[in-house]
Amino acid sequence: MCNFVILDTKDVDYHKYVLCLSCNNFVDYIKDIEEDLSKEDYSGKILFDQLLIAGNGSNRFMSCNFSEGKFDFDSAENVSPVEYFRQTTVNWLHDNNECVRYSILNNEQREKISRNQPF
Repeated sequence: MCNFVILDTKDVDYHKYVLCLSCNNFVDYIKDIEEDLSKEDYSGKILFDQLLIAGNGSNRFMSCNFSEGKFDFDSAENVSPVEYFRQTTVNWLHDNNECVRYSILNNEQREKISRNQPF
């Protein structure tokens, strides 16, 4: 299983969206994310969704700048993005439900994913 998936978006603030799939902190595989983004010669803001690691709390979403193949963690901050990203995560997890099995999500959250309902 992959630790993350990088999704393209049409959002004006975030053109790339990293959905963390591993139960490990994304810092454990940050070099892999940087490598994948570098292959695309990407530069800009990245939005991380840590739902499967952190749950649906205030530290679920994190924004960070990326340029020249590296994340600028001085720019990192917890954010509350538009509903589009919550729906994108649920859509992806609905279609790839095996990722939910070993997450910290509770039964209510798992049920919402099975119904394709954002939270």
